[in-house]
Formats: sequence, structure tokens, C-alpha cells
Amino acid sequence: MNSKLCNLCKSSTNQIFSALILNKYEVKYFRCTSCELIHTEPVYWIEEAYNSSIALTDTGIILRNEINKQRIVIILTFLNNSFSFFSKLKPYTFNVLDYGAGYGILVRMLRDIGFDAYFYDKYTQNLFAQGFEHNQNIKINCLLAFELFEHLEYPTEELLKLVKSYTPETIIFSTLLYEGNYPNKEWWYYSFETGQHVSFYNNVTLKILAEKIDYKFYSILPDFHIFSKVSIDVNKLQKFIIKFEKNFSKISKLYSSKTFSDHLHMKEILNKRN
Repeated sequence: MNSKLCNLCKSSTNQIFSALILNKYEVKYFRCTSCELIHTEPVYWIEEAYNSSIALTDTGIILRNEINKQRIVIILTFLNNSFSFFSKLKPYTFNVLDYGAGYGILVRMLRDIGFDAYFYDKYTQNLFAQGFEHNQNIKINCLLAFELFEHLEYPTEELLKLVKSYTPETIIFSTLLYEGNYPNKEWWYYSFETGQHVSFYNNVTLKILAEKIDYKFYSILPDFHIFSKVSIDVNKLQKFIIKFEKNFSKISKLYSSKTFSDHLHMKEILNKRN
């Protein structure tokens, strides 16, 4: 089989199959013999793949953001507390950056809860979180990276740039992990039609990636993970998530919505322009 060096750890790889990308390009897929990353050959179809930065097949974008919002609120509240009694819980008060924020839906949802959440996306127009774009004067404690990792051609290099730029204590991210040797070509997450997914991970891959960027790795669900500078009791966190997903209103009451204050902020910006 043809081989090339792994895009994550530079070990040897084996070609596992080829597939038709964007219904026009026959592309080779490789699996690393060490970190087990699955990735494509060098991405030459990138401009065509991102003619629309949000894939037309992404029908779950609103539902996914609603689920992610609740999980983020619960997780960050957990990380900020000693988890004894609800009455003693304190709100998370640090800045959060949604990196690769798409249209800004999640940023708006988090600000509506009461989080200091900010937007960054190089490729997509900010529609829902205008006025809350990140700048270098804003210290970021938590970096969010949802549906991003599978888009990274060279995960180690690109993650190292991120942590150098923002130095977050926590990175909360989603990517669907594969199981076994590798999924057959029927696996929907390959997303051959869009050409945007070029890297695929399992637990081994993400553990090695975390070590390379000097973080600890924790997988909470098959598609929901954390890189952290501090140790996390995953069993306690999972119980905390279950408890408050069933009664999210209790934990959201710790926070004061920024919806109206953001409205006033945007009015002020508009008045200064006129």
C-alpha cells in the first residue's frame, strides 16, 4: 500500500482506501501506525470545499448549538466549584472564546445565559454575535472549538498556534471519534460530499495530541472532549452533567443574562457611527 508520514505525529501511515470527494476528486485516505489518526492526502480541494463555509448538509447546526450551550454552562460551572451543594455553586466569570464560531450562534446563546463569550472565525460572517468579536486585549480562559478538529489538516501545528495565541486553561471541543481499526466508507462523518472533513481521531489520537501541546485529555462523550491544564475528575463531571442536563434551569439561574445589556452596547456603537 502507498504510505506517507502522519500529519499529526510524523510516523508512518498506511493507505486504507480512496474515496470520491466533492463528487469529482479521487482522494487517498491514510491511517497512522502510531497515533492512529486517519487523514487524507494533501488537501488541494480546499477552496471548493469552502465555497460555503457552513456545509449544506449541516442540518443539525441549531440543535447542536443548543446541546453544546447546556454542556458548556454545566462543565464550566463544575470546573469553577467544589461541587458540594447547589446553594454554594459560583458562576464561571472568565472569558470564553468560540474559535471557528460559524455564524456566532453559540456565542449569542452563551451571552444570553450570562457568559462573557466572544467570537472568532476566519472564514464565516458573524451574523449573531456582532460587536463581540475577540481582540488581543481580552484574556481567554476557555477556548471552544466545536466541529473544528476534523477540519484541521495538520492538527499538532494548528493546535500549537492556538494555545500560543490564547494560552487557555481549558479547551472544550467536539469531534466524533471512530472505533475499531477504521470505519468503512459508509461512515457519515467522512463527509465526502462536502470535502471539509480531512482528519479523524480516536482516543489514542487525542491523548497523543494533548501530550504534544502539553494538556491533559478527557473524553466526556464519544463526540465531546476536553483538553485541560488541570486535572479533572471525569466521573464526578459526568454525574454533574447528568444532574443538571435534567434540570438546566437551576444552574442557569446562577447567571445574569447579557441580552439586554448587549442590546444597549450595540445601540451605543450605532450612535457613535452616526
